[in-house]
Amino acid sequence: MKDLLRISNLSKKNIYEIFSIAAQIELYKNSFQGKHFVLFFPDSSIRTMITFEAAINFLGGNIVRFPSTVLDKEESIEDVVGYMNNWVDGIIVRHNSDECMRQIANYSFSPVINAMSGSSHPCEILADFYSFQKLIPDFEQKRYVFVGPSGNIGNSYYEASKILGYSFLQVCKEGYEISGAKAVYNLKDAVKDADIILTDSLGKETREIFKDLIINDDILRLAPPGVLVNPCPPIHRGYEVSESILHRPSFVGYEFKASLKIIQTAIIVFLEREKNFSNKVC
Repeated sequence: MKDLLRISNLSKKNIYEIFSIAAQIELYKNSFQGKHFVLFFPDSSIRTMITFEAAINFLGGNIVRFPSTVLDKEESIEDVVGYMNNWVDGIIVRHNSDECMRQIANYSFSPVINAMSGSSHPCEILADFYSFQKLIPDFEQKRYVFVGPSGNIGNSYYEASKILGYSFLQVCKEGYEISGAKAVYNLKDAVKDADIILTDSLGKETREIFKDLIINDDILRLAPPGVLVNPCPPIHRGYEVSESILHRPSFVGYEFKASLKIIQTAIIVFLEREKNFSNKVC
């Protein structure tokens, strides 16, 4: 295994190997000295870009960053990556096109990590599970209710449910279902059995469509005691969740996302280990 493009690239064993590396992350400090990483990120990225740069700095690697739009120029991906293979030890990409990601991975000699695409956000979800594991050790046995349209967050949580075995239910509007997932359209009924409520950041075009599926105090009263609410940032108050939800004990809190740095560091280490193992086998 060389790349992480989506959660389904991983087995359950792989996920826990990443968690194990994360738990001993200090062992890997400065272990990537002399290695060079290219990051393709849009200017709008905040959390993922900060934490990937912090991860590479922790490992002692060097960073060269470009805006994602340079991948849209006329030069073929094969040529771009073919030349980069001379100098690069890892590529981290945030780009809406999944096909662009696949091409980069296909031509790259070094690991490629999806830092978010149109249909997948594997690093975010792995970091969430690492945080959930600390809050609720039996997180695999919990009932996850995702409120929102098909997209990178919902898709990734659904893919992970097939690996880890937890119950996954989507609440959405008709026409916005995640392929293969069980979907319902009544939010009040869906949250009655929820242990964890998930939301995705809504784009301008979907906020009005989903405005009556907001997680607010009235909805939370219908959920079991101890339910957790994990809204994916950027949060639009009054759309995915109400302002009041962010001040309730059910909200996982800003510190929940602290795991992004440690998990993304662990992913880099894991993929390098996997690449070296594959090279030895070959």
